[in-house]
Amino acid sequence: MIRKIAEYKVKQGQVGEAEQAIKEFVAAISKEETDTFYTAFQRADGCSFIHFMAFPDQAAEKKHQHAPYTLKFVEALYPACEEEPSFTSLTLIQSSGQGI
Repeated sequence: MIRKIAEYKVKQGQVGEAEQAIKEFVAAISKEETDTFYTAFQRADGCSFIHFMAFPDQAAEKKHQHAPYTLKFVEALYPACEEEPSFTSLTLIQSSGQGI
Protein backbone atom coordinates (compact mmCIF):
# COMPACT_ATOMS: atom_id res chain seq x y z
CA MET A 1 0.00 0.00 0.00
CA ILE A 2 1.27 3.46 -0.93
CA ARG A 3 0.09 6.22 1.44
CA LYS A 4 0.55 9.95 0.96
CA ILE A 5 -0.77 13.30 2.05
CA ALA A 6 -1.06 16.44 -0.03
CA GLU A 7 -1.22 19.85 1.65
CA TYR A 8 -1.91 23.21 0.03
CA LYS A 9 -3.48 26.62 0.55
CA VAL A 10 -5.77 28.41 -1.89
CA LYS A 11 -6.23 32.14 -2.30
CA GLN A 12 -8.99 33.63 -0.13
CA GLY A 13 -11.26 34.39 -3.09
CA GLN A 14 -10.80 30.94 -4.62
CA VAL A 15 -12.08 28.73 -1.77
CA GLY A 16 -15.52 28.06 -3.27
CA GLU A 17 -14.04 27.02 -6.61
CA ALA A 18 -11.48 24.81 -4.86
CA GLU A 19 -14.17 23.10 -2.79
CA GLN A 20 -16.22 22.34 -5.91
CA ALA A 21 -13.16 21.01 -7.75
CA ILE A 22 -12.32 18.78 -4.76
CA LYS A 23 -15.85 17.37 -4.63
CA GLU A 24 -15.82 16.54 -8.35
CA PHE A 25 -12.33 15.05 -8.08
CA VAL A 26 -13.11 12.80 -5.12
CA ALA A 27 -16.37 11.67 -6.77
CA ALA A 28 -14.42 10.66 -9.88
CA ILE A 29 -11.86 8.77 -7.77
CA SER A 30 -14.68 6.95 -5.97
CA LYS A 31 -16.14 5.88 -9.31
CA GLU A 32 -12.94 5.06 -11.22
CA GLU A 33 -10.52 3.86 -8.52
CA THR A 34 -12.48 1.50 -6.33
CA ASP A 35 -9.35 0.20 -4.58
CA THR A 36 -8.02 3.68 -3.78
CA PHE A 37 -8.75 5.35 -0.44
CA TYR A 38 -8.99 9.13 -0.79
CA THR A 39 -10.32 11.73 1.60
CA ALA A 40 -10.01 15.52 1.65
CA PHE A 41 -10.23 17.88 4.61
CA GLN A 42 -10.39 21.65 5.00
CA ARG A 43 -8.40 23.18 7.85
CA ALA A 44 -9.92 25.65 10.31
CA ASP A 45 -8.44 28.66 8.46
CA GLY A 46 -10.80 27.88 5.57
CA CYS A 47 -8.10 28.23 2.91
CA SER A 48 -5.83 25.27 3.68
CA PHE A 49 -6.55 21.71 2.67
CA ILE A 50 -5.08 18.30 3.36
CA HIS A 51 -5.78 15.16 1.35
CA PHE A 52 -5.06 11.63 2.54
CA MET A 53 -4.65 8.93 -0.10
CA ALA A 54 -3.76 5.26 -0.19
CA PHE A 55 -3.11 3.31 -3.39
CA PRO A 56 -2.92 -0.49 -3.46
CA ASP A 57 0.28 -0.42 -5.54
CA GLN A 58 2.46 1.68 -7.86
CA ALA A 59 0.34 0.84 -10.89
CA ALA A 60 -2.75 2.26 -9.17
CA GLU A 61 -0.87 5.39 -8.13
CA LYS A 62 0.40 5.90 -11.68
CA LYS A 63 -3.11 5.41 -13.09
CA HIS A 64 -4.35 8.05 -10.64
CA GLN A 65 -1.61 10.52 -11.54
CA HIS A 66 -2.37 10.32 -15.27
CA ALA A 67 -6.16 10.02 -15.11
CA PRO A 68 -8.17 12.69 -16.97
CA TYR A 69 -10.01 13.70 -13.76
CA THR A 70 -6.67 14.20 -11.96
CA LEU A 71 -5.35 16.36 -14.77
CA LYS A 72 -8.61 18.37 -14.73
CA PHE A 73 -8.30 18.85 -10.96
CA VAL A 74 -4.68 19.99 -11.21
CA GLU A 75 -5.61 22.41 -13.99
CA ALA A 76 -8.34 23.95 -11.81
CA LEU A 77 -6.47 23.87 -8.50
CA TYR A 78 -2.93 25.09 -9.16
CA PRO A 79 -3.86 28.58 -10.44
CA ALA A 80 -6.04 29.02 -7.33
CA CYS A 81 -3.24 28.17 -4.92
CA GLU A 82 -1.43 30.56 -2.66
CA GLU A 83 0.78 27.62 -1.68
CA GLU A 84 0.94 24.78 -4.23
CA PRO A 85 0.46 21.20 -3.07
CA SER A 86 3.31 19.46 -1.31
CA PHE A 87 3.24 15.68 -1.08
CA THR A 88 4.55 13.55 1.76
CA SER A 89 4.87 9.77 1.73
CA LEU A 90 3.65 8.00 4.87
CA THR A 91 4.60 4.69 6.46
CA LEU A 92 1.86 2.94 8.42
CA ILE A 93 2.77 1.94 11.95
CA GLN A 94 -0.65 0.82 13.22
CA SER A 95 -4.28 1.30 12.25
CA SER A 96 -7.60 0.71 13.98
CA GLY A 97 -9.30 -0.37 10.78
CA GLN A 98 -9.72 0.07 7.05
CA GLY A 99 -8.87 3.22 5.19
CA ILE A 100 -5.64 5.09 5.13
